[in-house]
Amino acid sequence: MTVPLAAAILLAVLLPEILPQGRLTATAGATIWLAVLALRALLAVIVAIALLSYLPATQLFEAITAWCLDGITPLFTSHRGVSGHGLGEAALLVPGAVLTLSGLWALTALARGARAVAGWLRRSAVGTGPGESLIVDGSDVLVAAAGLRAPRIVISVGALTQFDDAELAVSLEHERGHIVRRHRYLLVTANLLLAFARFIPGSRQAFQRLRFHLERDADEFALRRGGDSLALASAICKAAGSTAAPSTALAHLAGADTASRLRLLLRPHRSASVIARWSSGGLAILVVGGVMAAAGTVPGLASAGIGQLHKPAAIIQCQ
Repeated sequence: MTVPLAAAILLAVLLPEILPQGRLTATAGATIWLAVLALRALLAVIVAIALLSYLPATQLFEAITAWCLDGITPLFTSHRGVSGHGLGEAALLVPGAVLTLSGLWALTALARGARAVAGWLRRSAVGTGPGESLIVDGSDVLVAAAGLRAPRIVISVGALTQFDDAELAVSLEHERGHIVRRHRYLLVTANLLLAFARFIPGSRQAFQRLRFHLERDADEFALRRGGDSLALASAICKAAGSTAAPSTALAHLAGADTASRLRLLLRPHRSASVIARWSSGGLAILVVGGVMAAAGTVPGLASAGIGQLHKPAAIIQCQ
């Protein structure tokens, strides 16, 4: 990886961290942080491939692997020909194996969460509610979007009893925004990217910031549909802290970073300026460009890594 490319990737990762999140538009913020997660996942893959490609060529690797079992345990002459090189090659495959297992674990967790929510809905559903929502039993205030292929808005009995008409209407529109804007697919993608990027510090925070901007996007969708910002803020406060269902598999009304969302909803001028929109779009383009640049390095690194595995070992061989 060249120095300019490394600098561009580092800039694309770090620059969003220092910007006030409220000054980004919701769409640009979600694009940026999904791209940052993709970049972090690519960096994890690049590091694994780089270890496979370049570590065997170093003197340290040769020094570690240049031994014979005969020289260490001469009594076991039946093991002639066993050296550290084979073990060294096996060790090089460990990072890739860890990333693969992490990805499989994420897929399993997503499937398990979907089954948990489906089972909870079967046990708790009591009927059809307003706006073609599904009413579930429980005194907690819960409004959420559930499901991947055929999502539905879920609302609890507690929410129906505690919300007034304005709060109920705007909260339903918020969840409809999650469905219409297809946030569920972005969250599934983000979870898979996080599985690879979790080994890079700060990846969990990037995932939470993506969720924050998706919640902002749903908030803005509800307000564009005629919802009242004060009613939405009140509904979010009432829904905060709900434990009525598996939280990882539902898009809750309270969502991520409730305090920041409330500040944005209650500030006098919520619309972003032209400068803010242009700067948000420019930053999104920069980060996405960093992802594309990083992705372009993967095929070459992978080819070098595969070639390194098949390259004859230039180390001391057992006799």
